[in-house]
Amino acid sequence: MKQVLTLFLVALLVVPVFGKVLVNKTAGTVEIFSDATAAWSNSEIGRELVQSDKIKTGADGRTELGFSNGTKIWLRENSDCTLTTLEQLTDRGSLQSEFNVFSGKVRAKVKLPKNGSFNFKTPTSVCAVRGTDLALYVTPEGVTQLMVFEGAVENVNGITGEITTTRSGESTTTNTTGTTEQRALTTEEKSTAKENWNEPTKVTATAEPEKT
Repeated sequence: MKQVLTLFLVALLVVPVFGKVLVNKTAGTVEIFSDATAAWSNSEIGRELVQSDKIKTGADGRTELGFSNGTKIWLRENSDCTLTTLEQLTDRGSLQSEFNVFSGKVRAKVKLPKNGSFNFKTPTSVCAVRGTDLALYVTPEGVTQLMVFEGAVENVNGITGEITTTRSGESTTTNTTGTTEQRALTTEEKSTAKENWNEPTKVTATAEPEKT
């Protein structure tokens, strides 16, 4: 009871560290599922995301999410993600946020505040950010490639529990069998950090079916 009361009092004093999450930019097909409406709707610039909101991009979709503290997350085509937790108070008195990436391509520049933590969770790993510029590629099967361009990320293998640290200029791939491969980024992979993640993806138009 005393511990619960202590956490309640701490919650009253805690100042948000990441702040609001807004849709800064959007292109192509981008949809958001809200628990409040229990329905998918088209994303709009300026829309505020709340905890448990789901975000999906189509074959031509890209979007940029911005946090009040300057943290930014970009989603490319065919991405399936959820803002699982937003500034949830832990038993240590810190505020934790978690972004679940089920599949797709995600880039993030996280400004980690003193009293906050940020994790990216995939089907095969949990990536604890340590103030970082990173990219995550997750296949539909769950294979996860983590690329770090600046800073460091603590990667917890979701199958074996093995913990590795991926630093600037490194890549860690976690497979569905639990094996982990860590190596230096290639020149081509490093160029990912310089790509324009806001530019909409071009897709080839398909002919409409004939009406009968």
